[in-house]
Amino acid sequence: YAKKAAQKAHANYAHSLAVKYYENALKHEDSIEQVYEINLALADIYTSTGEYRKALEQLHVCRKINAHAYLVYEKFGNVYEKMGDYKSSAKYYEKGMKIAKGSSAVYLFRAALAWLYTRVGQYVRARKECEGMLRKKRLIGNQTLGDVYVILGVVLLRLGRFNRAEGYFRKSLRIRKSTGDKKNIAACYVDLGLNYQGKFNIKMSEKFFNKALSLYQDIGYQEGILITLNNLGVMYASYDLPKAEAYCLEALSKAKLIGAKRTIVLLYNNLV
Repeated sequence: YAKKAAQKAHANYAHSLAVKYYENALKHEDSIEQVYEINLALADIYTSTGEYRKALEQLHVCRKINAHAYLVYEKFGNVYEKMGDYKSSAKYYEKGMKIAKGSSAVYLFRAALAWLYTRVGQYVRARKECEGMLRKKRLIGNQTLGDVYVILGVVLLRLGRFNRAEGYFRKSLRIRKSTGDKKNIAACYVDLGLNYQGKFNIKMSEKFFNKALSLYQDIGYQEGILITLNNLGVMYASYDLPKAEAYCLEALSKAKLIGAKRTIVLLYNNLV
């Protein structure tokens, strides 16, 4: 009963309630497979709420149970990426890709590594990787395909090719909406906001940032809230400095609470 209640709460983004039920389920669970699944679910929740150290603790438990589960390595890589530790993130993605060799799950790791390339400014490498995957897109699941479109959009955005970037962002958005993926729908709104900001269309940029912020707040996704607050701060810096500072300071306060190192550095740079 506790596990089913936790799954229902998790699906509805009631994170605190889900954690309570999952922890209760663990007290009465004898099956090692079920213990693995519960700890993996807890890792997902802690990642969403920005409690990265707790997420890593759960993932270490999962790895002890099954050291050959590629999904655990994907989640390790994701957590370290959010913490700004790209070296550790890449290490786990590469390990997971070796385990997943010969299956379609390889594309999950290729997309994750391509995203890391954009983080460190290796746009040509990221674009080449994504275009290679699109040539085999019939082998790629919708979730990963949506990721590939986003990465290509980000690369083109960085290169100032805004119309082409928007096309990829909207392709990804259609996929996310078809699956009801609220977190990634919000992420697409952020990308569209950035794209319109690049075209100096502040009205449309603000519209998409606010849509993203509202959705992130609804699902309690702390990293998304931080990113969007920061983007609003950067946008307002052009014409309303007090408002820009307020957004950045709010984001900084939240970032310190959850230990989001990458975001903290970014915010301090914006405030200087």
